[in-house]
Amino acid sequence: MSGHVSQKYSVDTILRNIWESTFKEDCPNFGSLEGLQSALQEKLKGERIEMAAKALGAMNPILLRELDDEQFMSLFISNAIGDAKIYDNHMKGRLISIGNNIATKLRRSPLAAKIVAAQLRRTLDP
Repeated sequence: MSGHVSQKYSVDTILRNIWESTFKEDCPNFGSLEGLQSALQEKLKGERIEMAAKALGAMNPILLRELDDEQFMSLFISNAIGDAKIYDNHMKGRLISIGNNIATKLRRSPLAAKIVAAQLRRTLDP
């Protein structure tokens, strides 16, 4: 997605530009800025658009689907624990429970999961 933002701009114009360049269709008239924002959020729900790819010159933007809870937890736990062998089932269950609590706070952000997991992993490595 690309757009031009000058010193004179309106939020409405920017949001319409985002709609049109993302969905390749004319932006409908929602009657209010709040209506446009709400519709745009709903239409983008479940998708994360990697706008930087196009800004950096990639021909096609990359659509990233949101991870479901199981995929996210797998990503988080594998990055936090890695190859560590945990033989104590009680400890393993406790770590997974703590991981679930942390993962909930990360709101399924893969980048946040990798960063926080890397910090946790440092405490596991001697």
